[in-house]
Amino acid sequence: MSLHRLLTLIEPPPPRTAEYGSTVLAVRTGLRAWAAEVGLVGSGSAGERVVGDGVESMAVRSFPTAPVERVTLFTKWLAWVLWEDDEIDEGGVGGTPSLVAQRYDSLLRALRAGVAGPDADGLERAAVALWQETIPEMGAAWRERFLTNLAGHADATLAAAHNQQRGRTPTPAEFPMLRGGLAGLHVYDLAEPVLGRELPEAVASSHEWRTLVGGVNDVAAWCNDIASLERETAGGEVHNYVIVIRHALGCSDEDAIAWVADRIADRLSEVATTQAALPALTRRLGLSDHDAHTVEADAKVICAVPRDQLEWLVGSQRYSTVAVGPVETATG
Repeated sequence: MSLHRLLTLIEPPPPRTAEYGSTVLAVRTGLRAWAAEVGLVGSGSAGERVVGDGVESMAVRSFPTAPVERVTLFTKWLAWVLWEDDEIDEGGVGGTPSLVAQRYDSLLRALRAGVAGPDADGLERAAVALWQETIPEMGAAWRERFLTNLAGHADATLAAAHNQQRGRTPTPAEFPMLRGGLAGLHVYDLAEPVLGRELPEAVASSHEWRTLVGGVNDVAAWCNDIASLERETAGGEVHNYVIVIRHALGCSDEDAIAWVADRIADRLSEVATTQAALPALTRRLGLSDHDAHTVEADAKVICAVPRDQLEWLVGSQRYSTVAVGPVETATG
């Protein structure tokens, strides 16, 4: 199945605004200035290519009416997340649990303290600067939620490092939860500072909201696994849903991709059902019209992530191929 075929599973996006092109250019300029400032450009690091990956177009699609400076901030966070991912996967860290633990312990300590450690690398210093730019208007509950979700990502990355060290492929039963942690729920928390509206804590901590965000996170991660299959197979990576299913079932790439595509369709249906139930949640919680609108706006952005990400992957050069043959899903 190609990523173009996966796009047919997701509701088409609204038409782009007239300002889309100029906003992308403005955000790209801000991203490149930031990349030069933090030493990413010309660094020779595994993450340097993220500057040319086109994440600014995905960010503008996600937030078409948000202020440019807020969209630029989100774009810098996206680039940082990809930079972090590449450093873990290709920078000699991901297969060594002690190095993974050291990196994330230092990062979380620095974010809580608001200052990078004396031995911090560029990745950590950049994260602290982004954090300081993000938090001024965000409350304590949001900050703690973001850091808790980032800590969950750290735990998943450490578990993956142990698997890599042992040459162990996760089972299909355990993989979805592990993959969700690797993708990172903290990224979705960033919608709130971009929109300038913090979710009511009763919503953010609810089963419904966690189901919604977790489902979107799964879809985005599994789509990425299809896109990155060739590169990750060549690199010996096992934390890819297609690779996990191929290993467990002893099937071909095509059949494993079709199996994962069916799970994507299932999860998209669950997300749609959960999103439709949010108005009932806001009424049950007795939220004001303003807070209910905040929930609706945040959910709209988050539920559009799979489409925005797929459109980005189709046009990006991040992976050597974004199509893995003309394969149908397992159900037809």
